Amino acid sequence: MIRDVTYWADVAATLVQVAIQDDDAAPECVVVSLEALGVGTYQQWQGRVVVPAGGIITLTVGDLSAGSSVYVGGYLLRNTLS
Repeated sequence: MIRDVTYWADVAATLVQVAIQDDDAAPECVVVSLEALGVGTYQQWQGRVVVPAGGIITLTVGDLSAGSSVYVGGYLLRNTLS
């Protein structure tokens, strides 16, 4: 489960996207898109996106600089009934 994405950049007009795939042959689905419009911009997204078992999470960052920071966090869903 993707729960939150936090992004800070010291450059302007930088894009951060988080995409998921069922497997490496499946098409990507962009689930989070953050855009920093100014210098020293902070963006955050919170929600719930379920990534299937064996799924792939891809993080794409444009214009990465020395002062950029990205965090993608979440938790593991477990079936405790079986």
